[in-house]
Amino acid sequence: TVVNEGLENVTIDGTALSSNNIEMVACYQCWVKGVGSIDAARAHVLVYLSANDVIRDSYLYQSQSHMEVSYAIELEQASGILIENNIFQQLTNPIMSGQTSGSVVDYNFSVDNLYVNNYLQFTSYAHNAGNEMNLYEGNNFQTIWTDDEWGSSYAGTLFRNMSSGWQTGTNKSTTPFAARAYNRAFNVDRKST
Repeated sequence: TVVNEGLENVTIDGTALSSNNIEMVACYQCWVKGVGSIDAARAHVLVYLSANDVIRDSYLYQSQSHMEVSYAIELEQASGILIENNIFQQLTNPIMSGQTSGSVVDYNFSVDNLYVNNYLQFTSYAHNAGNEMNLYEGNNFQTIWTDDEWGSSYAGTLFRNMSSGWQTGTNKSTTPFAARAYNRAFNVDRKST
């Protein structure tokens, strides 16, 4: 396990890479701050088997592909993660919560998401089973959905988010918030859509 390691104030161009620009694997109390990440093949930042990490004040721009598995931040088997004050531009999916609990996603901004065939791809509160007790607060994302593809999630809170369900040039998947099948007990305040 890596403990108390960080990456700050650099720019990473992933054009020649075939995977993630930054990986936090088995990382405890690690951080990414003030980083510019360009043209990731899969995720700009992957957090895997990690806890109590921070990703903040960074700019994640463009993906090599605007198809599936093209993310800004991907969380897999992670807990207590803070994702704060980041800008996501021209990405397919700003946050992919494969599996996380007890995490906070707050005050992030996403613009110009790109996905094939005029789809407005969603920020994923939950994709795999076991996403619970996460807080999304004060974000500006076009859409926030819970997915029913790989299992159930519950007890999420969405508070004071801007989720318009709209973006120029898109006409599919334009729902501001969706708790799909098998996702239960969500708290969504009236200002979150």
